[in-house]
Amino acid sequence: MSRIKYSKAEKLAILALYKDVQHSIADITAKFSIDSGTIRDWKRRYELNGEDGLTDAISWKSYSKELKLAAVNEYLSGRYSLHEVIQKYDISSTAVLGKWIKKYNSHRELHDTGKGMTKSMTNTRKTTLEERIQIVNYCLQHQKNYQLTAKGYGVSYQQVYQ
Repeated sequence: MSRIKYSKAEKLAILALYKDVQHSIADITAKFSIDSGTIRDWKRRYELNGEDGLTDAISWKSYSKELKLAAVNEYLSGRYSLHEVIQKYDISSTAVLGKWIKKYNSHRELHDTGKGMTKSMTNTRKTTLEERIQIVNYCLQHQKNYQLTAKGYGVSYQQVYQ
């Protein structure tokens, strides 16, 4: 499907067709060259924020580290779906939350938005064989927490992971 920008008025018209029982979702997606997930996302944003929810964002939204961790933990607890979590925490999309979850699950630290590169991109340093064995043992004793191990030994995440 091609990437087309739709105005607020066009989005409202498409949502009106979506609500109309005479038009199937397949008809609408074919007619407007749009993914059904996009229509559902517009519907969710419209229900939350009215017509303002259909306006494209002018700038990036900022999120605190605490909010990111809370949202990820609530989703991973299994009590809430992706959509419920993004509604609860006013996160812009499921894709944003998905990136945080992926980062969290790969033992990388979540930061406040706009803080630049992650801590896992630190400079490497030479280590001896004995030190590498010590690092591996420490990492295994701490449930393979590579980020914690890298920080504790002053090496990069990649050195610990390899």
